[in-house]
Amino acid sequence: MPISKELINLLPELRRFSATLNGSVEAGDECVLEALQYLVNNRARWRTDLPPRVALYRTYLEAWSVEPRPERTGPQEAPALAHLAALSPEARQAFLLTAVESFSPAEAAAIMDVAPRAVSGLLRRAAREFGRRLVARILIIEDRPTLAMDLESIVTGLGHTVVGVAAARRAAVAIAAERKPGLIMAELELAGGGSGLRAVNGVLSVARRPVVLIADRAIRPAHAARLPKPAVILPRPFSRGAVKAAVSRALLLDIEPQAA
Repeated sequence: MPISKELINLLPELRRFSATLNGSVEAGDECVLEALQYLVNNRARWRTDLPPRVALYRTYLEAWSVEPRPERTGPQEAPALAHLAALSPEARQAFLLTAVESFSPAEAAAIMDVAPRAVSGLLRRAAREFGRRLVARILIIEDRPTLAMDLESIVTGLGHTVVGVAAARRAAVAIAAERKPGLIMAELELAGGGSGLRAVNGVLSVARRPVVLIADRAIRPAHAARLPKPAVILPRPFSRGAVKAAVSRALLLDIEPQAA
């Protein structure tokens, strides 16, 4: 089966998954190349009954499991990866497939070639072992006090620390310089007419940070092109679970591979 244009378009996402699974962009890209060679040599293994993205990730994990992978003991490209490495390979895969790659548990089960109940068990284990370690110092950019308080309550309830709340760019940059947050959560369009994105870019001009952008409406393609990368979009209204997933995804996307 030749690699179609559709599958080529999926390679940036597969590189991201491989980088987080293996601990670095370099190691991840090596595994992606191995998987592509595996696909060329084992075309009959391609599952035509699955959506292409599911089939591609399934093929990748088949190739990934052929050779034992060494434990990652060196420094990681993002702090979250040091905690992720403590999980078993299976729990790590289940967590990344659902929390970062946004597959459903059923799709993750098809990719991993296990029963759905096995994925549920792996996700519970990951939540216990990884969730309590994946904490961040968060700067919130929001000019509506009630919404800022609600968001602060949710993230502190998840175990994170809020280092400050800013209503505009100048305050956000000052707080970031003094308190050095590890993550920025910002309202994309501030109620007072200001731009949360402008405030985020002000902080990022000093130091790179993962970003969660909160949006009341769908992001227009022209606008999306100007967003910082990597950034996670959190649609409003959101639940506690959605906030938890967005923060985890942002911290892990901090090693997003750049376009080749």
